[in-house]
Formats: sequence, structure tokens, C-alpha cells
Amino acid sequence: MSCAPNASLRQQIRQTMRARRLALTAAERQTASQAVCQRLLALALPDTIAVYLPIHGEVDTWPIVHALWHRGTRVLAPRCRHACPGAMDWHRISSPADLSPGSFRIPEPDPNHAPQITEPPELVLVPGLAFDRAGFRLGYGGGYYDRYLAAHPQVWRIGLAYDFQLVDALPAAPWDEPLHTILTPSFTLEIRPWHP
Repeated sequence: MSCAPNASLRQQIRQTMRARRLALTAAERQTASQAVCQRLLALALPDTIAVYLPIHGEVDTWPIVHALWHRGTRVLAPRCRHACPGAMDWHRISSPADLSPGSFRIPEPDPNHAPQITEPPELVLVPGLAFDRAGFRLGYGGGYYDRYLAAHPQVWRIGLAYDFQLVDALPAAPWDEPLHTILTPSFTLEIRPWHP
């Protein structure tokens, strides 16, 4: 990907949001993450859901993962494709034992225990540093999710965020992929409907 428009502004937003997120206490993160989990579980969810595994104070998806396992939902997690930078594959995980340390210090599915799933998931839970009301997000800059979502436009994509991570508008780049829905502890924002 080439340089984004307003690259310096995008980087400034990343730094600000990262600092605000890391400033949250463990109790604040836990309370917010549980509220986001409850909002997600209130939706009519599909049978296969891809999740991110949280780092650096992101909204914690582990309550979601455990709730989905309890429901019998097929849960997928991403693994970076080292032979193709910027690409990732999805693997089914059935317990924390299916994970091992991976790229960028993010736990990843161990392919010896977690089988790769080649068909796209019906829903992808998307992380980010900032989100806006048009459904655009600002991630870490690697482009993993934007590339995947661009290649699979049929996938329902939901962003998970703290309330302060939602802003009116972000300086979007041409390759930024918009989301259908954003969930925060306080509200559910449906930007555009998703139809299976």
C-alpha cells in the first residue's frame, strides 16, 4: 500500500488513541469489554465467527470467545501468512491450548492443533485504534484486515471499540474497508445493513 492521504494526521490519531487505551485500568477494560460482549451476543449471529485476539489494551474478545464456544459457534482466529506479508489465514480454535506465540507478539493458532478453514467466515470481528460514524477504521497500518475484507466483500464486519475510540470522521485512505456495524460499551451503531 502506498502512503495514505493525511498520513501524519493518521499517525497522530493512532498515537493518541493508543495512549488513551493503555491508560485504562484493568477494571475499566474488563467492564467495557463485558458490555461490548453483551451487545454482540444480543445480535442474531451466524454459525461461524472470526475473532481477533486482543493485545495492547484492545477490547477483550475472550469473554466473547468463551460465550461462543458455550453456544457451539465455530470460532476462528487469524494467523499471519509469513510467505505473503500483509495476508492472513483463519484457523478454527476450540480452546486456548490451540494457540501459540505468533507474529507481532499476538497469540496465533498453532496449525498443528487448529485446522485452517479456507471458506470465509460469515462474520469478522475487527480491531482498531479509531473508528468513525461512516464505518471506517484506523488500525496499526499493516493492512491485514483491509486486504482480507476487500477480497471478501460478502463478510459481515463488526468493529469493537471503547466509547472514546469512535469519532465523527477519520482521514480515510482509498484502500480502507468500511464496516457494517460498530459496537461500544454504550451503543450499537449500524452503519449499513448486512444480508447473508
